[in-house]
Amino acid sequence: MSCCIERGSLNHEKENLVEALGMTPEEKVLASKILDEALKKGRISEMLEVVWSSEGCEAVSLQAKIYATFKLGMDVYRIILEDILLRGGEGEEKPQ
Repeated sequence: MSCCIERGSLNHEKENLVEALGMTPEEKVLASKILDEALKKGRISEMLEVVWSSEGCEAVSLQAKIYATFKLGMDVYRIILEDILLRGGEGEEKPQ
């Protein structure tokens, strides 16, 4: 398995990450399933393990793993922000 992508293989003209990585629609679906499984875990290290473990490695392209990792980071950040908003920005000074 290759551990890196070739320089210049990304299409920087594409706005969509899936297209920029050159992923097929099937790869996006597979990456999304992996991402859903990862988000069920309690710790970020466990989430990353789901994405990057050798289990099913041949079935998942490096591009799909990169996509899933990027989306994982965005989803974790979203979850944290939503939690902060639900708590009313606890810890921050509120205007009087």
